[in-house]
Parts: sequence; structure tokens; C-alpha cells
Amino acid sequence: MNIKDVAQRAGVSISTVSNVLNGRRNVSPEKTQAVMRAAEELNYIPNVNAQMMKRHGTGNIGLFLSHVEGPYYAALMPALFYFCAKAGYALLIYVNDFHTSRDVAQAVLSCNIDGAIMLNGLITEEDIRLVNQRGIPMVFMDRNIRMPGTGCVLIDNGSGTHEQVEYLYHTGHRRIAYFGVSNAMLFSAERKRGYQMSLLKHGITPREEDC
Repeated sequence: MNIKDVAQRAGVSISTVSNVLNGRRNVSPEKTQAVMRAAEELNYIPNVNAQMMKRHGTGNIGLFLSHVEGPYYAALMPALFYFCAKAGYALLIYVNDFHTSRDVAQAVLSCNIDGAIMLNGLITEEDIRLVNQRGIPMVFMDRNIRMPGTGCVLIDNGSGTHEQVEYLYHTGHRRIAYFGVSNAMLFSAERKRGYQMSLLKHGITPREEDC
């Protein structure tokens, strides 16, 4: 069973079937319905590998991170899977305890992917440029990277810790500690700043031993 059979059953051209199956919007609703009905009746399954070769892509998006524990990742990964699939891509997850920036860059470059979603803050701007030179776009989550070939999705981390401290303060607590990771990570520095600003708002000087 091939695309020619679908075209014959639907009474349209092969190019029309191709446009419909590839999600292009230059086909009338009537012809789109005819193609989808014919494909279903014939149990036609598109050859994804062939489609990707025509597009000169792999059809894969890589997600790079150092661990997957916790509710954050449990909520994040299904959402990423959903939106990648909706766009016609498979999501490949790479979990590794990378030791250097070059390790991260080499991992990205060695994978068969069209783009990378980065939850690893280790990679330097020098190695980001190296990856971009190879034509692999990168999207960073919770890291403010403004470079050609990159994008970023940022979370308002400071507001989160600010609200937490506000809650504790208004429930009677006055000595409030902050536990976080290295301030070299943007999200951690922002969380600590939100914690400190909330304390200062109430006339409490943040103590070093509480951070």
C-alpha cells in the first residue's frame, strides 16, 4: 500500500495526498477529508523515514538533562512529548552526568537530532557557538541565553521564593532559611534574590548562615 493507492481511492493527485499528510493548509476541507478517509480505509501508514529524508531532517528533537527525578520533570516531559509529536517530531531524552561544557557539546553533536532542548546549564557560550555552527538550534530552559541560533524559556524564580517567604512570614515565622544550589546557576541566584528581597521588605536582614 502506497501513496498512489491513497490518491486513487480519494480521487485526487499524489501531490494533494502528500500535502494533506504533511499538514499543509493549501488543500480544501473536502479533499482533505477524502484523503484522510481513504488513508483510514486502506490502513495506510506514511513512511516517516522517507518523509524526513525529503525534508533533509531527522525528525528528532533531543532533550538534554542531568537527571529526571522530582515532580518538575514528571510534569515537564509528557508536555514536551505532546508538543513535539504535535509538530511531527520524536523526543529523544539524553540523561547524563556531564562533567565539562565540551562533554555537553559533543553529546549534542553526536546525536541524530534536528534541535536540542537544554536543561543543562554547564555548556558555555563558546561551545554553544560550536553547536550552532553545525546547524543545530538550541532552546534553553531557565537560562537566559541570547545568541544566534538559540532561544530560551524563562521562569520567574524570584517571585516563587518571594511568595514562599511571604507565606511563612504571615504565619508567624521570622527566622527563615533558604536552601539552594550554586548561585552560578541563574535560577538559583534568582530564587535566593527573591528570598532576600522578601525578608528585607519586612525589615529582616538576611543572615549568611541562613542561606
